[in-house]
Parts: sequence; C-alpha cells; structure tokens
Amino acid sequence: MSINEKSKHALKTLLLPLGIVGLSVLLVVVMIRLRSRPEAKETTAILPTVEVLRVHRGPHRLEVVTHGSVQPRTETSLTSEVSGVVVEVSPSFFPGEFFEEDQVLLRLDDTEYRAAYAGTKSRLAQAALAIQQERALADQALEDWEDLGNGEPSKLVLRQPQLVHAQAELEAAQASLALAERNLRLTVIRAPYAGRVREKFVSMAEVVTARMTPLARIYALDMAEVRLPISAEDAAYVYLPESFENNFHERARPKVFLEFDLAGETVSWQGLIDRVEGVIDTTTRQIVLVAQVMHPYRRDGASQRPPLKPGQFVEASIQGHYLEDATLIPRGALHGNKVYVIDENNRLRMRVVKVAQKGIETVVAESGLKEGEFLCLTPLEFVVDGMEVIVEKIFDEPDVGTGIP
Repeated sequence: MSINEKSKHALKTLLLPLGIVGLSVLLVVVMIRLRSRPEAKETTAILPTVEVLRVHRGPHRLEVVTHGSVQPRTETSLTSEVSGVVVEVSPSFFPGEFFEEDQVLLRLDDTEYRAAYAGTKSRLAQAALAIQQERALADQALEDWEDLGNGEPSKLVLRQPQLVHAQAELEAAQASLALAERNLRLTVIRAPYAGRVREKFVSMAEVVTARMTPLARIYALDMAEVRLPISAEDAAYVYLPESFENNFHERARPKVFLEFDLAGETVSWQGLIDRVEGVIDTTTRQIVLVAQVMHPYRRDGASQRPPLKPGQFVEASIQGHYLEDATLIPRGALHGNKVYVIDENNRLRMRVVKVAQKGIETVVAESGLKEGEFLCLTPLEFVVDGMEVIVEKIFDEPDVGTGIP
C-alpha cells in the first residue's frame, strides 16, 4: 500500500468516531429542546392536627384520695363481774340487734347473792349493836373510875381498845354489805352504752364464770372511724391535725368524703379527719390519718342511705389546701414542667407551669396558664416551639371552681 492510501485510511478511521459523537450530541440537544416542561406545583406543608382544651381558671381545693376500712370507735368484749347461771336473755342480745345505754341484756341466777346480801346485812346490824354496847360500857367505866378517884385510868380500863375493835367490825360489816349489794346488782348485765351486738357467746342456762367467760362482742353507735394511709407527698396537700407532748393540738380538722358501691349505687358519707397516728409505717413509709363519722347508723328524714357498717371498705377524698386561682388539666398534657399552648395564629408555644398537685389523671396548675388559652391535648412525636398546627377539636371543660365546698 502506498503512503497516500495509508494516510487516507488513517484519516477515515479518525473522523468516523468523531462524526458519531457529534451526531449524538446534536440528537441530545434536539431532544432537550423538544421535551415538554412539567407544570410548576406549589409546595404544601403537612401540618399536625391537635385537640385542645380551653383553659378555665378559678378557685380550687386540693384533694387527696385514699382507701380504708370502717371500724367502730368503741368496741367491747362484754364479761360478767360475778359468776352464775344465765336465767334471762334479752331479745336485743343477738348479733345485729341494737340496744340502748343501761338496757338489761342478761340476768344471772341471784339466789346466792341475795342470801349473801341478807347475811351481811345481819352482821352489820350486829356490829352496829356491838359498838353501841361498847360505847355504853366505856362511859360506865369512866364514871366508875372517877368515883374511885385513884389516879389516871388505863386505856384498857376505859375500854378504848374494845371500842376501836367494835368500830372496825362495824366498818368491815359495812364494806361487806356494799360488796354483797354490788354483786347482787351485777347479776343483771346492762349495756354500758347505746350500741349493737357484733357476736354473742352465751345463751340460756349456761354457766358464766366471773371475769373469764366472754358474753358478747359489742360496739357503740355514736361514732365510726376509718384509718386512712397517705404518702408523705400527699401529706403536703392537706392540713394535718397533729398533737404534741405539751398538750398542744392543731385545730385543723379537714373534711373527708367517704364513698362505697352498693348494688351499683354510690353511697356517700361525710366526716372529719380527727387525728394523725403517732407512728409512720416502716414498710410503706405512709402516714395514717383517722377519720371520724358521727352517728353512722342514723337515718335523717326521707334519706334511704344505708348505714356505714364496720368492715366496709371505702374510698376517701380528703380536702386539702384552698387555692384562690388555679386550673385543672389532664395529666397527659403535662410534659415535665411544661405544657403546649396553641396561640391565636395556630402556632404551638411551650410554656412552663407551676404545679400545685399531681394526680393520677389530673394536674392542678397554679400558674403558667391564662384564662381562655388553648391547651394542646394531643401527644406529638416531634415538637418545635412556634410550629404551626391545625386545631381539629376544642373541648370546653366547666370551671374548676364550680361546686367548691
């Protein structure tokens, strides 16, 4: 092959790829120019939707909720001071029956005690006669000695020891008569107070041993008590009626409302916190308050409320400190010490609040929220102060001051 032919072949080999590349570039440019442009769309932000609560401020009383069992303030194991056979049983001396103070519940056979009373009465008469005789003999002895006129008489001559002995016999007879009279009176078993029979242990013809045989278990009706344990944290919310060794007592006696369920209906009783027990439970570290309810078996007017019986388990709401201006919010709306408030531009604002009391379901906020503001109730995964939201629903709770006792 000649030199010219080789040059032409090399040039052809070089220009062919360049032509292909150039043609490709030209096609790309033409396609870009001929393509359709997409319509410009406006960017739409995805905003979270929230539910809010309209804030209402007003007076509020703190409350501590606890539980306890009712027990009588006074309960007695009734026994007899004398022995004997039961000869009479009152219709009121049965479990569940009521009785009045000083009412006869039982009678014991008093035959022996009447005999003892008669015997001691006779000995008292003899002792009274003996002392009169000794006084007369003593007077006569003094006159006889004065007639003799022979120095100072001895006490024995004047019968003074005999007179002292007669006086002692008289006093012993009087004491024996008082004891016999007491024993005779105690054969009649009377109620020490108005109350109710819890348990009965004896019946007709049974032998009762003095101070040993239990007759019954009774309790008084004037007052019921409920032991209510509270934590040290809850104790800060209520006034405690503490007692001190110098006979100083706190006068505060908070109200307490007791409730229990009976056949699907809620029964309520009102009482007062009377005292604080003197020890703290070492296991639970709780303080025990004692609530008192007056006349738990009394029915007033047309009320059909059932009595507050011993052993009844109740829920207790103890009234605490009174706040002039506060708001009640759901516990879930509190995040640490902050809440989320939705402003007039539907933007979320973080707000620090002062909490007066935290409950299981609610929180009492003393400051940090204003009347009429919207409190965010919806839990949010991501929160940025000032972020925009959509308010989906507004709840309007009643004023927390309504019904404050």
